[in-house]
Amino acid sequence: MKTRLLRSILPAAALFLAFSCAQEEFVPDTVQEEPVFYGNDIIRADLELSSSTTRTALESDSSTVVWSKNDAISMLSSTGTNSKFTLVEGVGATSASFAGTLEGTAPYTALYPYAEEAGLSGGSLVFKLPHEQTYESNSFGIGASPMVAYVENESSPLQFRNLCGMVCIKLQAKSSPKISKIVIRDLGGNMLWGNCVVAIDGKQGTSEQTMSIIDGTNEVVLNIPSGVSLLPATPKKFYIAVPAGSFDRGFSVSVYDNTGALYSIFQTQNPSAKIERSMISNMVPLLITPKTEPSNPMLRGYYKDLFMNGGLSLTSRTVLPACPYIGWDYEFFATQGTATAVDTAVQKAIFTKADDDLNGYLLYPDRAPRFRVFYCNGGNSREHGKSLAAAGRKTIYDFVYNGGGYVGTCAGAFIACKGYDKNENYSYYTKIFPGHMYHTGISKDTTDMAMPADCPLRRYFTFGETVNRIYHNGGGYMSEAAEHTVAGTEILLRYTNCPSGKTSNNGKVSGWAYKPNNNAGRMVLLGSHPEGVTSGERRDLFAAMLMYAADGHGDVKVKTTLEKGVEYDCSQLSSKNTPLHARIGDKQYHHFKVSVPAGAENIRFELASEAMDDDLYLSVRKADFAWFSDADYTLTGSGTNKELNIKKMEAGDWYVSVYAPNTVTATLATYDSSGKHYKYTGDTSLLDGIPYSIKVDWD
Repeated sequence: MKTRLLRSILPAAALFLAFSCAQEEFVPDTVQEEPVFYGNDIIRADLELSSSTTRTALESDSSTVVWSKNDAISMLSSTGTNSKFTLVEGVGATSASFAGTLEGTAPYTALYPYAEEAGLSGGSLVFKLPHEQTYESNSFGIGASPMVAYVENESSPLQFRNLCGMVCIKLQAKSSPKISKIVIRDLGGNMLWGNCVVAIDGKQGTSEQTMSIIDGTNEVVLNIPSGVSLLPATPKKFYIAVPAGSFDRGFSVSVYDNTGALYSIFQTQNPSAKIERSMISNMVPLLITPKTEPSNPMLRGYYKDLFMNGGLSLTSRTVLPACPYIGWDYEFFATQGTATAVDTAVQKAIFTKADDDLNGYLLYPDRAPRFRVFYCNGGNSREHGKSLAAAGRKTIYDFVYNGGGYVGTCAGAFIACKGYDKNENYSYYTKIFPGHMYHTGISKDTTDMAMPADCPLRRYFTFGETVNRIYHNGGGYMSEAAEHTVAGTEILLRYTNCPSGKTSNNGKVSGWAYKPNNNAGRMVLLGSHPEGVTSGERRDLFAAMLMYAADGHGDVKVKTTLEKGVEYDCSQLSSKNTPLHARIGDKQYHHFKVSVPAGAENIRFELASEAMDDDLYLSVRKADFAWFSDADYTLTGSGTNKELNIKKMEAGDWYVSVYAPNTVTATLATYDSSGKHYKYTGDTSLLDGIPYSIKVDWD
């Protein structure tokens, strides 16, 4: 069924469910020509007249609804038949004639739109309320809003009445994004689609109707097939039909752009948002701003993609060409040629702790990785390991074994190992890879590297049998000796075409990967130097190494299972060494689970914090981790204190998440003329984390 817009001079007591705006008229697709009969019976049908103006926060919309070509209704008899009647006269009018073959006996219940699966059971009308609706400009989707009529005999005209209400969302945006989809969710747990049951007791289609929905969810989707561009100054209207009684505890709206990615999300918990039957609830126009997260869940919950280590005794690289090539955001630390006291202080702040960051820049307060991948440059692995001290080496170890990826080239590969050459257990190495490296004896020259046909690096780029002319300067190879073998190590590359006099290195392992367990990240190590190359296969090789390390991140972890009525504390600083109760860092997630028993009602999720100037999100989801962009229930408003009160939830395990969306401002700073690192400003208290507690309870 389509709607026609009438000019705003129409009386307020206009018909429900088409929406007027001044100087605009929506005309039906076609004008009805000669009647086409679809059966032997003709039924007259009238649409409901509104008794008052539509409900709105700021304005009233005059509205009407008219019949359209191809409209059809179900005629359900007392004996169980469902006859389809199709419109034959009355296009563009509020009264119409429908033709069909009437089966069964009176009384009859009529349903718009026609639904083949609709029926009568135990004195109730049963039909499917759709999960998805389709956008119509200044109107609601065809067939989105069901109506019902009841007659004692076939000669009586049908007086259709609305079963649902309508919400009008008004959006604008400065960046003029093109919107492809809107998802609206009921924050109180009311089902917005599913199998609908309406008692046929004379109260149907009134404020006293008995209507329930089962086997559905609390969300409804408005698809916008051709997309709609939001404007900076003029709100666009989007109408969505929802069951009466919905939104009595608020609702959330997720807006998706034309790539299918989340553009923004917002909520209201105002009980006055409750939907009334046959009424339009108009939202105040809202200027939305981007509130996004990556569409790939494995990219979520990190501050940035990569940190590049050019610390003491390492190459002081400031550009990593592969990162912009694959779209990664990264930071780095590059020391001066001759180490100074400032170099040492900056390195300590990054790897150990700073005045404003007790856990260092690489880790969150619970010692989870703050970056997705850590890259270590070449240089002098032994001296760099010493300069890190035990605390710095432990930071790298925790980074990897708590889920972060690691890539090391030359010295960056050596320092990851347990030992080198004849030194079986070198004290100043990180030992994240419990294997061994030997020096090749090749300096300031190049080698080729053979890549097996099944090498996982081929997932990312196209490579030939070998990657040629990779620079090598004092690097090494992985020992394959029995005493050094590490189960689970993947051989990625082998040296070939080594320089004259060093051909004994041909066939030795030049690149390998290792992932200790599901909780740890993957390390990808290489004895040579492709990292500075700006184009071609060598650049692609290094980019593939980064991507393979990132794809091997540790499993997302649940901190604990929340118990009914028990407050769980996450207020501890990292110095307390209680990671399960540590604060949450910038752009970090904390995940929990809760088991909701059958029969639980008014399930309350409470997030509390004394950090009143910060922001935290609270999300709940049944099927998987509760990322805020995918959750069944999400609160993303400003402030740290949140409460969700859901009437009923499906029994079983639910995921709960807390997310800290804000972060610091990172600015590249130069010190002592040539040293470079990123200096953090803004709300640097985020580095030590936001303290909070979380509790779930129910009746």
